[in-house]
Amino acid sequence: MNTSAVRRQAIVVALATAARARAGRVAGLIEAWQEADDLIEHWERAIAHAPDDAPGFESNLSDVLADERIEEIVDLIVGEAEHGVSLVTVLDEGYPRNLRTIEGRPPFLWIRGHVAALAWQRAVAIVGTRQASAGARTLAHAMSMQIASSGVAVLSGLALGVDTEAHEGALAAGGKTMAVMGTGTSMVYPRQNERLAEQIVESGGALVSQFMPDATGRRWSFPMRNAVMSGMALGTLVIEASETSGAKLQARIALQQGRRLLLAEPLVESEAWARRYAERRGAITVSTAGDVVRALQSADPPPPQLALC
Repeated sequence: MNTSAVRRQAIVVALATAARARAGRVAGLIEAWQEADDLIEHWERAIAHAPDDAPGFESNLSDVLADERIEEIVDLIVGEAEHGVSLVTVLDEGYPRNLRTIEGRPPFLWIRGHVAALAWQRAVAIVGTRQASAGARTLAHAMSMQIASSGVAVLSGLALGVDTEAHEGALAAGGKTMAVMGTGTSMVYPRQNERLAEQIVESGGALVSQFMPDATGRRWSFPMRNAVMSGMALGTLVIEASETSGAKLQARIALQQGRRLLLAEPLVESEAWARRYAERRGAITVSTAGDVVRALQSADPPPPQLALC
């Protein structure tokens, strides 16, 4: 990547990490001003005439975009690239097409592994509880294997329980799998899944994060991860989840984003929230991997890119 392209990426990161507005708002503003010079000029104008809900910054804009700050981020981008971690921003062609259509899309993504994995549009997110029952783990592994064998990419969150089985099932089938992380790409969580993370990369997949590479997990970062995972997929399959589970949160987000929500039949039979969701438009109860694949084939493609500014 040439120097000007890296500098443009650095400007995106500087603005996004200093802005206090929600990610989708920032991403929309950045997309509206494509070139680095225009980005700065128009952003200054936007701040000068900003409504109350427009992005504010932790410091003034001249400090946010100071040469030393931009150079610091350029050095980070170059250094991470030397260790196999790439950066893609909303201004780059490689930004996932499915993700562009959601309101809360992140301004940038760090990718450890194969950047080409971001182009996987025919994908399903498989999620569930970390304290999964033996039956749920078996179901997640089997369905993931069969789904991956059909050519559909499997996305999950690299957590213990259902997530682990989803990734391992896809790997066992020789299929595509990607981990969407609630930490930075250099901070695999939980530590028990460090080898699994390596296997995902070695298989042609990737670890993807909207957080800076050294970011540790926070309570708020995992719900943000769920929203991005849902946005990158055509649908979310929930295997097992309680009323308070993050997987249930992703189920709600999937419906809000206009994605397919796929609920495993045992989940619908055992959880009241799943029975309520099963009656909503866009939600489907599934018992086999074939049900999942057919549901994705009939899913409407994501809508055109949202204009948020």
